[in-house]
Parts: sequence; C-alpha cells; structure tokens
Amino acid sequence: MDIMFGSMLFGLTIHQTYRSFRLYYASDKGYLRTLVTVIFALEALHTLLWFLVGYLYLNYLLSDAVKEPGLLLGHW
Repeated sequence: MDIMFGSMLFGLTIHQTYRSFRLYYASDKGYLRTLVTVIFALEALHTLLWFLVGYLYLNYLLSDAVKEPGLLLGHW
C-alpha cells in the first residue's frame, strides 16, 4: 500500500518536473535546472528501489514460507 501511494506521489513529481521544464526552462538559471534534474533523478531511483524491495519481499520471502510443509497442514 505504501509503494502504491509513493508511486502516486512520484507521478506528481513527474508532472511538476515536466511543468518546470516546459514553462520556466528559459527563465531559470542553470543551477536551478540542475537542481530540479538531480531531485527528479533521486526520486526516480528511490521509487525504483521501493518497487525492487516490494518485488523481492513478495517473491522470495513469502514464497519460501508457503513452501514449508508444516504450513500446508491444518492445525485442526
């Protein structure tokens, strides 16, 4: 659930970055354009790492727990 909320916020970051470059690119100074680009790249890396963590958690940790023979037997 947190990954989904974070990806929605990343969508807002994409929109703000697009608007920044589309509307204010000519009037912004070079350091501000660089700052926007670096922040966007770091946010993209952050979102990618969270997707990777979620993928690894679901596929490796939970799938190993299901493979245990004791979990397949009921307690009653």
